[in-house]
Amino acid sequence: MPQRRRFCRGPVLSAGIGITTASADPVLAEIEDHKVKYDTMIKIGEATGGGGPDYSVSTCAEWDAMFKIAETVPTTLAGIIALCDYLLQVGEFQDGIYDGIECTILESIRASLRNIPAA
Repeated sequence: MPQRRRFCRGPVLSAGIGITTASADPVLAEIEDHKVKYDTMIKIGEATGGGGPDYSVSTCAEWDAMFKIAETVPTTLAGIIALCDYLLQVGEFQDGIYDGIECTILESIRASLRNIPAA
């Protein structure tokens, strides 16, 4: 099966939207947790060649963290924008997550949210 290519464009980091602490919105803490689990999975995968029980455990932990993000409702405008940014960033690194229209939809949502004044 051929690998799918990413078509996401533009910046994917949450810089400049006033996020100062993960306690401001629960989704921010979940994003940070996923980053740690993803980095751990990559390091273990590189060390083991992508096999073995440690890699399997780290892969499950990474997926669990991603599902936790999906189940967490952002409570702030900054959290929603950060979620869009992170989903686009994840789509850049993991094949098969987003292609074409999904990236365009997320980019449109992110752009419209950036135009809403923060309370």
